[in-house]
Amino acid sequence: MVKFLEQRQLAARGLTCGKTRRRAERGKLLDVLESGLATRLMILFAIAGTLFLIMMTEAGPKNFVPVQISSQQTMQLSGSTSEPDAHLVQVSPPKEEKSEQSQSLATAQTSSQQTMQLNGSTSEPDAHLVQTPPPSERSQNLERYLIVLLILVMALFQLWMNGSEVLRSNSRLALVFSILLFQFAIIKLLLLKTNLGVLDSRMMPLLIPYAFAPLTISVLLGKNEALFVILIGSLWGAFLLDPIDPIFLIISLMTGFVVLVATGRVRRRSRIIRAGIYGGMTTWILALFFGPIGPITWSMLKSIDWSLIALQSATALGVGLGTAIIVSGLLPILEFLFRVTTDISWLEMADLNHPLLRRLSLEAPGTYQHSMAMANLAESAAEAIGANPTTCRVGAYFHDIGKLIKPEYFTENISFHKNPHDELTPTMSALIISAHIKEGVDLALKNKLHRQIIDIIRQHHGTTMVGCFFHKARQHQEDARLGGKIMNIRPEDIPEVYPDTFRYPGPKPQTKEAVIIGLVDAAESASRSMERPTPQRIDDLVHTLLKERLNDGQYDECPITMKELHKITDTLVSNLIGMLHRRISYNKPSDPLLLRR
Repeated sequence: MVKFLEQRQLAARGLTCGKTRRRAERGKLLDVLESGLATRLMILFAIAGTLFLIMMTEAGPKNFVPVQISSQQTMQLSGSTSEPDAHLVQVSPPKEEKSEQSQSLATAQTSSQQTMQLNGSTSEPDAHLVQTPPPSERSQNLERYLIVLLILVMALFQLWMNGSEVLRSNSRLALVFSILLFQFAIIKLLLLKTNLGVLDSRMMPLLIPYAFAPLTISVLLGKNEALFVILIGSLWGAFLLDPIDPIFLIISLMTGFVVLVATGRVRRRSRIIRAGIYGGMTTWILALFFGPIGPITWSMLKSIDWSLIALQSATALGVGLGTAIIVSGLLPILEFLFRVTTDISWLEMADLNHPLLRRLSLEAPGTYQHSMAMANLAESAAEAIGANPTTCRVGAYFHDIGKLIKPEYFTENISFHKNPHDELTPTMSALIISAHIKEGVDLALKNKLHRQIIDIIRQHHGTTMVGCFFHKARQHQEDARLGGKIMNIRPEDIPEVYPDTFRYPGPKPQTKEAVIIGLVDAAESASRSMERPTPQRIDDLVHTLLKERLNDGQYDECPITMKELHKITDTLVSNLIGMLHRRISYNKPSDPLLLRR
């Protein structure tokens, strides 16, 4: 009884057709986590807290102390007899000499006070000689944290002003700032190791993975989000260093821009490796030019430590390459955790050796050829409006897999000798045709296809009508009324034809990709039924299909513009004319010599 009630509930929602099926809707909990305001606020508080933890962590003691030495010592050290320059030299004194230096400094201060007392001077020292104690490291970190937090607020405001998907999707918001904070934490860790003397300060700027966040976000989410990450990550990193380092800002920005250009549309993992190499080369060139490598002075080439420069160069290039390899390995994990699909994964799903596609080619060859032709049309239309062409191609492959259950009832698979719909009522025929949506969802869930493919299967027909059988039912009704007058049958005894009975279960298309698949499906199918497909007739057909769907309100729930719809139809018309063009007739050769050959 419980299973029966559950089956009735699924049937009411349009997710079953008399069989035990798997649920296609996402759970309410996932919807709340994805778009809930409380979840978004928790993510933002976690970002602010992580920033506070990173910024307020003490950088540790310096591995050198500044010491002021006398002019005679300076001349002895340099071997020069000229007057020394008035500057401070940083020397690292041994630990056992620190106490002696402090004692000598205290003795010097006491003697100066005694001298003033002997001279009877009671005046206060000059104001410019009074030195205020420098601010503590914690107070400096707090000031920088407030600046970094202000940058975060401005960045979020910019996302809100632009209506970015990052701010509407909690998973994307968490992904972007998780990658940013991870790179931020790496910079802080390298800074701590340098201050503790574990790392050489000359190697530290070259060990920073400048390309990590831009490369990861560009592949996962796209160029706009990657540009946002480049700007915010560079500003955060510059304020993390002490003092604020403009060279870091330049290297971070330029490396990020080069990686962004190199990852336009990544469809192979080799493109990621190439982008990492380009990023490493950019870091190496900028470091060589601005000073982290070297410096190289042409007048003193013999005194340059070329082994150090070679090590620094190898480090800059190796970090870029290593970053790309790590990002390539992390992509599947990040896609699973944050529910993001890259073009690389879409191409992997487009394998024509998939069991469902192999079944489709054997059991429903007409549907298989229809899907292959649709894939090319849909990909071109998606490129015309800036949608995801790879998603459209894969969606076209699988959109009609529900026809595998009863392939002989669909036009492209019906034999010339017998039409099974001749023996069925229009209502039953429409029910069989519309059921391929539910059958396709069931097969997709059983074979664990991507959720976006399932959405395309459910939405590509929207709530349109199975027009031919609806008109056939209306004709039968009219014939019954005419015949009823002769047979003295009352009009109320003739069954009514309800349009909703002949509609697909829906829902209406929610994405641009679903709109493209639906319109391409209708145009490709209708164009093949034309006896003489001239360019003008093809153009009229495609625009008529678009007008019917607009009047029926099929695109009311999708964020697509009229301009984009007209671009889709123009692309469809152009490609269909190329596919259905007429060829010249080839006459049989009449020459006997040609016949022999």
